Amino acid sequence: MGLNVRAIEVENLHLSIISQFAIHMLACPSVDEVLWRLARDVVARMGFDDVVIYLLDEDKKSFHQRAAFGNKNPEANEILMPLILSVGHGIVGRVGLTGTPQRIPDVSLHPEYIVDNEARGSELAVPMVVDGEVIGVIDSENAEIGFYTEQDERTLIAIASIAATKISQTRSVEMLSKERGQLAQRVEERTAELTAANIELARASRL
Repeated sequence: MGLNVRAIEVENLHLSIISQFAIHMLACPSVDEVLWRLARDVVARMGFDDVVIYLLDEDKKSFHQRAAFGNKNPEANEILMPLILSVGHGIVGRVGLTGTPQRIPDVSLHPEYIVDNEARGSELAVPMVVDGEVIGVIDSENAEIGFYTEQDERTLIAIASIAATKISQTRSVEMLSKERGQLAQRVEERTAELTAANIELARASRL
């Protein structure tokens, strides 16, 4: 009975975390803010000691660490010894390649485990997917073997989905803003060219 009550409490906590995260995402203006809020304010509340957020590089060949919580985040928006993993390499790279979450009870028994800043006991990695394409991976490790539960995995998958959607939307807005800026610059340059041509034409007419 006690275990069932505890399970319900954990599930309710996780649902609250997911709900609040979805609301907070509305106010995040940049991809970096989404990632750091995800690492510090969301995953940390789940009781994890460590989390690292990877994003797929523009060349779509490697995953780069972009935000972290725990030992990988010594201060501010800093990542200790940022790691780059090729797609398909290591547990994170495998999740990024297949789009399938991996919950590893004992990483010492997993042939693809890669030690980052220190060796740990268990690992949970889930993909961030938009329109069937993996754009990043949320990865958490813990010193305790068998630390992560099915509920942890389900919650992290839901959070990853929300984050991926927000990142995609933010990137679209940033790209549109950049294109508008470039268009405004081209219009300004063209206007300057026409003004100079008109001045030259007027001078030639006077002559």
